[in-house]
Amino acid sequence: MSLINGLAGPARAPWLAQQNTAPQTVPAGASTNTPNASPASVVRLSAAALAAEAGQMPDGLPITVATVWERADGDAISTLMASKQQAFGRYGSVLQGLGAALLTAGSDYSQAAVWFNPGGASAALAPAARLAGLHTQASNQVSLNLGLRSGTQVSLFIGHQSDGLAVRFESSAALDEQERAALAGLAEGFEQALAAWTADTPTLDLAGLLAYDAKAFSSLSLRIDQDQPGSTDLSLQLDIDAKQRKLSVDGASGKLELRLDTAQQQILGSPAQREKALATYAQRFAQAGDAGRADKSLITLLQDAFTQLNRSAPTQTGGAAYERLLAAMPLADHDQAMLSGLADFQIDLVQASRRPNPRRPDEVNRFSYQASQQTEIEGRDNAKRTITQQRHHKLEASYHQPLAGSKLMLDDNPASQYYTFHRVEAESESRAQIRYADHLMVAASLQQQGSQRHEITEYQHGVRTQHTVTPNRYGWVKDLLATLKPLYEEKADSDIESAAREALLARVNAQVLAAPEPGFMV
Repeated sequence: MSLINGLAGPARAPWLAQQNTAPQTVPAGASTNTPNASPASVVRLSAAALAAEAGQMPDGLPITVATVWERADGDAISTLMASKQQAFGRYGSVLQGLGAALLTAGSDYSQAAVWFNPGGASAALAPAARLAGLHTQASNQVSLNLGLRSGTQVSLFIGHQSDGLAVRFESSAALDEQERAALAGLAEGFEQALAAWTADTPTLDLAGLLAYDAKAFSSLSLRIDQDQPGSTDLSLQLDIDAKQRKLSVDGASGKLELRLDTAQQQILGSPAQREKALATYAQRFAQAGDAGRADKSLITLLQDAFTQLNRSAPTQTGGAAYERLLAAMPLADHDQAMLSGLADFQIDLVQASRRPNPRRPDEVNRFSYQASQQTEIEGRDNAKRTITQQRHHKLEASYHQPLAGSKLMLDDNPASQYYTFHRVEAESESRAQIRYADHLMVAASLQQQGSQRHEITEYQHGVRTQHTVTPNRYGWVKDLLATLKPLYEEKADSDIESAAREALLARVNAQVLAAPEPGFMV
């Protein structure tokens, strides 16, 4: 199953099969509409590849396809583009190498190529207009915008469709050697991100891109728009700056919005604590997906996105020197144990709804999941300070299931109406707080509560035979002052005491990240 339904989809028609080329004069009218265009290439198309342009399938007879360039095509990037014209069949292979080539260009660059059968219907279209259109209206587009610490803005663009390819690199000011090196350092991560997302079975691989040099870049924005014939187009948007990280994916299966607030870097835990929290959240996402019968590819997308954006969140050791100087003081270990260790976040995942039962169109299969964390720190030190972290989960879903011993095959036949229809609503909240007054720890507590409602309607041969509604709720409060206060008042004096302290803090943190009560969905 693809990451987002419709992304892998049916194989795209190949552009041009790899064949031998030879020079040819630009078709009549093309050169006058395309100043600076070099002589066009001639490419021999296989019978299987020419259908899109010629509109027919000759009996093995090759035809000639001409290429018109935006500008002289003897440079390295143009040569790479020409190879894409001759030897690709899928979106990902078109992009391979182009992102890295543009990031290492070092100066402004623009190029586009259009190819067509001189005898085909598209030959009458002005090449200059078609070349310009590839820079603004290509059906598949990739854009990367970067803000440098110097204030310079850099943008990279790749656009392509069945009849052409365009690339562009622009910088608002001349780049110095260090800036060019920083851009080149992004090339591998950029290539990995594009290769993973545009593969036949797409995945997220943002680790290399997210590991950008914070001393060189102040912001990063990536957008990928992919045309999905016969289906909803797919888009990915990633935005990063000093205060937040946002990821949005919109496709045929649904939509994911994920935002991390990285402004409060002092709440981030150690790598070990963060990894533990990420594993815990991955399990909770899976549990919510199972409870609402969500598309597993969407849950996998959420798990990957949440893990990758959190794992690479900047710590207080990163950034420029003045940013480190102005940053809030790190939290003590007993404070950190009361927190998840992750940056504050907001998640909104909505699966595309379906109406699979023609006899009951009011029964909608849907899945909606929201989760968030918010941390407030009042006061700068333990003389008078309150730290509060609240987490929230909410699930709303409905789905069909076959009755035991049957398969779900809903149609207009009453005999197919042999199923249960489920509606679930679940919500949970947790709150951790630690408070100081007059240099004393005066409160430390954990609180968790949850509620849910599960409605089940059973049908046999189209007749409702049973209807049940099961509500449920729970809640608890734990006072941890007696546990944490000695750790605040007395520091460990030996390795043995240090190990015992770490073990106790780990147990406290495990309670903070406690899963819902057994039987509860989120």
